[in-house]
Amino acid sequence: FPYTTLFRSPTVVTKALARYEILSRPSRALAVVDVSGSMDYMQDGVTRMAATAQAGDIAIRMFPANAQLGLWAFSVDLGEGTDYRELEPVARMDATEGDTDHRNKLLSRIDNLSSIVGGGTGLYDSVLAAYRSMQQSYDPASINSVILLTDGANDDPSSISLQELLDTLTREQDPTRPVPIITIGVTDDADTDVLEQISALTGGNSHFAPAPADIPKVFVGAISGRAG
Repeated sequence: FPYTTLFRSPTVVTKALARYEILSRPSRALAVVDVSGSMDYMQDGVTRMAATAQAGDIAIRMFPANAQLGLWAFSVDLGEGTDYRELEPVARMDATEGDTDHRNKLLSRIDNLSSIVGGGTGLYDSVLAAYRSMQQSYDPASINSVILLTDGANDDPSSISLQELLDTLTREQDPTRPVPIITIGVTDDADTDVLEQISALTGGNSHFAPAPADIPKVFVGAISGRAG
């Protein structure tokens, strides 16, 4: 009955094989973390940044050795003429870097994020730059994605507008090089409507952490979805 019928269906078999092929591919992600001044706000004895660092620590340890992960931080004018700064490039977790490996370099960077907290939220330019970076360096053997965490709304007066961001993401999408943006909004200060639009447009999912204490659970849940 249903069992034999199910596996006689070419459509069902094709979909099952496609799903298996996707799940068997390693993750390749760029984590983009908000370090604007509001990330130092404290609630219930923990700051947003401390909870984010805890979440990042858990997530980095979860990734298998063949996964690739990079780390950017962003706030207004954080980089050299940009709102974002690369802290670690996208690389395999087990890649040797000096006397250590990429996983341990990432753990060290996450632990030190609080030292660069400050400034406004340079959201739109950072989102677009991260998307372009992952699309340009696309690895067809992996699931490529951007994981964005923020507790605010864009407040860089010199950045592109929201409409320009959405229009550019729409124009630059390539079905052969998909890069879903998985967004995580932290507290009610996050512009969740905008984050949902960004995720939906790129094929990702949007998540919400109501309080700093919720960040580790939400963050780990978000990355567990891999490509959204």
